[in-house]
Amino acid sequence: MSPTPAAPRADKETRGDVHAELRNWAAGTLWARAAVELLINGVRGRLAYEGAPWVKRLGADASGKQHAEIDPAALVRESGALSSGERLVAKVVANLLDDQTLVPLGDLARLDGREAGIVLGALRLAAGLPSPAPSRRTGMAAARPARTPAARRGAPAPGPPDGPAGVVAFPSPPPSGRCAGTALGL
Repeated sequence: MSPTPAAPRADKETRGDVHAELRNWAAGTLWARAAVELLINGVRGRLAYEGAPWVKRLGADASGKQHAEIDPAALVRESGALSSGERLVAKVVANLLDDQTLVPLGDLARLDGREAGIVLGALRLAAGLPSPAPSRRTGMAAARPARTPAARRGAPAPGPPDGPAGVVAFPSPPPSGRCAGTALGL
């Protein structure tokens, strides 16, 4: 395993070019968009930079838009010099792009709150679910139970809409056939 160089201090324009090229490549595919957004926003953007060994420049398409793709095998292979949290985010990105890199669900509990929120946001995007509104206090989406009139009066909360209490109903996978839950080995 070769050591991964630290992300060079690229100017915002260069980083923006790489980010735009990755987003162009992922357009129209939920799981690829989720992987790109996680690569760009996870670990404070340290995984998406000019010259990263896992970012492959593809050139322009017929409309003139530049494209770059993520090589999931290179991302996992070259992530040895990253911190454990950065490696875990890299593995989730790779897992969204292929089924070769599985991420045990328990490993996600090691992430700090900010990174866990970004990973969960990427999984929501991959599954085609809407993003919850961020909290004013933390800037992250907060999962809160709905406050119904019955809940305020102390009545027991109803079970999930698609099943009895204790049974969780998941949405059907997106049309691409990929689902973040199955990709994580859940």
